[in-house]
Amino acid sequence: MDFESRLEALKQHEADDTLIQELVSVQEEAFAANDADSYLKCTHWLFDLYVQLGETDQATSLFLELVESPPFESYKTNFAIIDKLINLLLKTEDFQALKTVLFIRERYLPSHPEQRLMQSFYLAVCYEGLKDYPQAIQTLEAITDTISNSNLVSKYLKLAMLFIKTDQLHSAKAAYDHAAIFDKKKKNDMFYLVASDIAYAE
Repeated sequence: MDFESRLEALKQHEADDTLIQELVSVQEEAFAANDADSYLKCTHWLFDLYVQLGETDQATSLFLELVESPPFESYKTNFAIIDKLINLLLKTEDFQALKTVLFIRERYLPSHPEQRLMQSFYLAVCYEGLKDYPQAIQTLEAITDTISNSNLVSKYLKLAMLFIKTDQLHSAKAAYDHAAIFDKKKKNDMFYLVASDIAYAE
């Protein structure tokens, strides 16, 4: 039975440790056969299964190994794996692992500048999670104001929150007011959170 047929048959299997073992077996055989498509389908399924079963450490390890030593040279494939892992690390708040992955992601950006903005926002969240607030502020301030209004609102509201955490209340108020320039009706829910934090800090 070919790999595609084996994976199709496994879709009827209950999500449990036995299915994990079966998928690992298919994954290893597909890699040995240099079948990139089957290998990657199996690996993504394994990742999703680990997450479904609450085994996020295993999911992280699985994809972290892939992004550190990509078995197949494909920008699209590797970048998709990186961003899928980033989403998990943001949910689990594993900021140290996130920092590692973001530095790897940086390698893919020179010829894809459209991803630069998201990289900066990811880095800011990462530094904040690591309590490196000055670096988080510096990362956000480096983003030019040529981005969309919604992104500008996110930038300045996040800066306001970081300024509060570093006891820079005047700068926090200024960032809050600057965000309001781009969202005069304050539709972004973060306005209320930041306003509450500013009032509490006063």
